Amino acid sequence: MSRTALLLLATTALAPLSVATPALAQTGQQAQTAPGARHFDIPAQALATAVNAFGRQAGMQVTAEADVVADVQVPALSGDYQPADALNRLLAGTGVTWRQAGGTFVLMRAPQASGGVLQLGAVRVQGDSGTAPRGGNLRGPSGDPVARRLNPQTTIGSKDAVNQREIPQSVTVITQDEIQAQNMVTVDDVIRSTPGMLVTTVNPNDTTYVARGFPITAFQIDGVPTAIPAGGAGVAADNLAMYDRVEILRGPAGLFNGFGGDGGVINLVRKQAPDTLQASAVLSGGTYDTLRGQLDVGSPLNEAGTLRFRAVGSEQYQDLMQDTTWQRDRQAYGTLEADLTPTLTARAGISYSDTNGRLMYGIPYTQDDTFASISRSAYLGADWNHFHNDRLGEFLELSQQFDSGWDIKASYEHHRLNTRYLDGIADLIYDAATSTGEMYDYKYNQTDNQHAVDVYASGPFTLFGRVHKITVGANYLHDYTQGDGFLYNTATGYDAYGSVYNINVYDNSLYAPVSGFNGGDQYQNATTTEQVGTYGNVRLSITDALTLVGGGRLTWWNSRNVVPDDAHLNAYGASNTDDHLGPKFSPIAGLIYDLDQTYTLYGSYTSIYKPQTGAYTVSGGLLRPIEGEQYEIGVKGEHFGGRLTTSIALFHTEETNNAVQDPTNQAFVLPSGKVRSQGVELQAHGQILPGWTMLVGYTYDDAERAADNSDNNFAVGLTPHHLFKLSTDYTLPGDLSAWSVGGTLHAESNSTWSCCSGATLLHKPGYATTDLRVSYAFTPKVSLSASVTNLFDRYYIDTAGGAENTLGDPRKVLFTLRAAY
Repeated sequence: MSRTALLLLATTALAPLSVATPALAQTGQQAQTAPGARHFDIPAQALATAVNAFGRQAGMQVTAEADVVADVQVPALSGDYQPADALNRLLAGTGVTWRQAGGTFVLMRAPQASGGVLQLGAVRVQGDSGTAPRGGNLRGPSGDPVARRLNPQTTIGSKDAVNQREIPQSVTVITQDEIQAQNMVTVDDVIRSTPGMLVTTVNPNDTTYVARGFPITAFQIDGVPTAIPAGGAGVAADNLAMYDRVEILRGPAGLFNGFGGDGGVINLVRKQAPDTLQASAVLSGGTYDTLRGQLDVGSPLNEAGTLRFRAVGSEQYQDLMQDTTWQRDRQAYGTLEADLTPTLTARAGISYSDTNGRLMYGIPYTQDDTFASISRSAYLGADWNHFHNDRLGEFLELSQQFDSGWDIKASYEHHRLNTRYLDGIADLIYDAATSTGEMYDYKYNQTDNQHAVDVYASGPFTLFGRVHKITVGANYLHDYTQGDGFLYNTATGYDAYGSVYNINVYDNSLYAPVSGFNGGDQYQNATTTEQVGTYGNVRLSITDALTLVGGGRLTWWNSRNVVPDDAHLNAYGASNTDDHLGPKFSPIAGLIYDLDQTYTLYGSYTSIYKPQTGAYTVSGGLLRPIEGEQYEIGVKGEHFGGRLTTSIALFHTEETNNAVQDPTNQAFVLPSGKVRSQGVELQAHGQILPGWTMLVGYTYDDAERAADNSDNNFAVGLTPHHLFKLSTDYTLPGDLSAWSVGGTLHAESNSTWSCCSGATLLHKPGYATTDLRVSYAFTPKVSLSASVTNLFDRYYIDTAGGAENTLGDPRKVLFTLRAAY
């Protein structure tokens, strides 16, 4: 055996084998054919600093002893390469080679022949065969950079980043490309574009989201569960300036979220600090005096690139459709990231958002259960109407990676939200001919303070000769909410609930002056909710094609409600309570079977268990938790190297104990009977031809109470039977490649809203709207776009429900200039 072969054998023996498959030594040339190409942009510099940039851009850890990289210079590297090939090019001629241990590249001095004459090129010892495994268990990111951009991996159904094909539930990821192309400004805009999702208005500029007939009450920020404020069904939609993308999972999502939403979960992924200097600016202007500006800057702060920052700021002003109404939104965000060691990264940040304006509550409905037909520009309300919401967010996270492929991550989130409403509201019209009806006045303040902690470990293990993955973790959520509401002095003619009857609801002068809020509190209470849980999730590779996903969560829940000891504060029956639930085990299970390299068949079971904070019966007891289960089966596909994903899902969800208003004692609730939602979802997302992208989805949902249900009715989320959404953008070919055109279509069928045990039914008509947009790129970094929303100026009801009936926006035109460095 030659001396060179002996040296190669010795180098191979030094490398710990990956747990994936038997070790395979590959040369740089062989490595080029393996999947997982990434884009690299590394300037010429010292190797000691270049390895940090390489590790971040490769998505892998790189370790080396100080004497290995000392005084070594590397050339610039730019382009799309396999990580192994990129590292070969970076180290060529340096006398440094590498081996791979799990998810880590380990640098070492290259072995030499006697006398130092012969030096081997870069060699890797890696634990895979160079082909993508089939079983939905260890499949990595697509080797196509376009596919990774259009359909990125997501953590919403798994703490590990996995392809959407590996999640046995329905998932959609709205990327930064789509946010920019469609000029999305808030999370509301994202949800309106997402198949199977609805946006409903609860209060002025206060929205909640619905999927498959059920509300989404589970939010994550960078994967950490947070709570929608107790006592409110929604919050002001957050600005998107600070977020890179939005991940949405439809269906129950309690594994990582605890007693989470039965409708699904939304994960907001923050922007991170970049490896190189980058900056962008956006300036928009359009109808209704809309003006918006955004600035986004990020850069390394030291030569090594181990300390990085990013700062984002945005502000928008716009008039709204009703006369004299307006809204202003501001957001600021900053994050700092530090590589404390080659495998330990710390990240911290702070954000502040502020929204305020003069808003109209909604349009009234009539005595015959229809909607008042009024002009979109008509303002119904007091001249002192006002809304204000501000939120402060702070976060800290530490992530540690190990040579074995295991990761540990600890995250802390703090959020403080303040919301204030001051509204004169036209509630109900008795006589359309005379406009006689009911109006009332509403003043409400709420403060919500949340602390959340999430810690988990994830990594591979070997069992029966196969490699599997497991995730174990725990999280804690503390939520303190304080709210108070006020009514006018009853001497002004208002009843105990702040309402006055038999007046012209279009006469805004009939609202009492704001100084009339002196009759004392209508109610006041403070609620403290704590949730502690441990969770586990395992992905068992049964065969190359079959993966079993299983897990569960053990949760403890406590809620304490405190009200002042004053009779006039209890108009709505509030009382002191102290409720405890748990430990409660919530299981999940799924099977993922790769039919071939394109299609995956899956099935899943998910349990539902959700306490109902603040839902009390007339006897004073807390309503029992919502309980239920969902079954889902479907097929997912990856086409054109992952550039286009498709899915079809059949789902069936049943649950009981949803709170409905007690018709006899309207301050209290009753449990509903069995509620069922079942249907089919179809989705296609990505690139169908070069330059042509689309997101299209159709949902049929038969959401209703069960036929044998003789108990109280439950409004299943105002869900239409048919919901169709299409967004598409096309870059013209050849000499016209600077031009892009696109459009959006939203269509939904009729739906019904019910309350008070079915005593009132509102039938919301179906509608369809169309948006168009066109963009011209002066350079690859500078573009101008024009967009028209509601092109045909369709008049439609956007949300129905009591006084929260809202009209859809009229036709609007927006021009946007984007520039990047």
